[in-house]
Amino acid sequence: MILNDLIPLFVDIVTEDKFKALGPPFTFYLSENIGSNMISKNSMEIDIKSAFPTICKLMYGENHPFVQKIFSIEDKFERNKHISITLKRQGEIDNKAYISDLNLWSKILVMGYIYSRFDDIVIIQYVKDGALFVGTHKENLTVKGDMFVDFIIKNDIVFHERQIDTYLRFNRTSIITYGKEMSIKGDYRQLPPFIQDTVIPSILSGSIYDYKLLNEIKYVYSKLYSKIVLSAALADDIKKYYLIKDSYLNSMGKHVGISELDPKAYLRFIIYPILSLCRISQNNI
Repeated sequence: MILNDLIPLFVDIVTEDKFKALGPPFTFYLSENIGSNMISKNSMEIDIKSAFPTICKLMYGENHPFVQKIFSIEDKFERNKHISITLKRQGEIDNKAYISDLNLWSKILVMGYIYSRFDDIVIIQYVKDGALFVGTHKENLTVKGDMFVDFIIKNDIVFHERQIDTYLRFNRTSIITYGKEMSIKGDYRQLPPFIQDTVIPSILSGSIYDYKLLNEIKYVYSKLYSKIVLSAALADDIKKYYLIKDSYLNSMGKHVGISELDPKAYLRFIIYPILSLCRISQNNI
């Protein structure tokens, strides 16, 4: 069985039309799809270990000079960088979309694997080499599902699987927690330390009516407090409460320079959506 043999299996196994298409898009967010912020408890995340090197080996064969060069590079970032640059250059020469092919095979492997092994699937988030979803393990694989999984095993394709405690999606930002570990990706990644290290852990742990914390939040994100901090050039407080990587939020929630900072935006676009989602979840609304 070769890589191309997976295509008819994939088309048959995957039941959702939006994931069955042999092409882009290569990302999906359920929250954006339904036009609403969302929270999910006890979902699962699956992704391919060393996705692009693994797929290149499947596409070109392990003895191909390109593949051998890939696996001689130890650093993960440099390895993927080499893949992207090489395939982009070769694609320009051959007038072919090799990067798109790489993303497609990633999609086929991830979605085919999930739909082979699980039932009652709801894909919450899919990004290139992995997906976050809820589902139930199949007691018995279908014939085609078994063939798909058998290909995975025989070709030493390794998937990371881990349970997610909490997933939140709001304003093009995802917060994912696994035990004490937290991952934030999207428009509002690299949040101010006060929000990331104090506010979010407190809210996620169930302190949704901690009035001492809530009053502190309202105070530090008030016009008065921000005016004091900015006028006095209190660098530590500016960084602690307002700095998102190297920018600040304006009244529209956009990343701007410090002169356009609007403290209320941190409440409106980040803290209140998180608080609202956690209150809905805790109160079973």
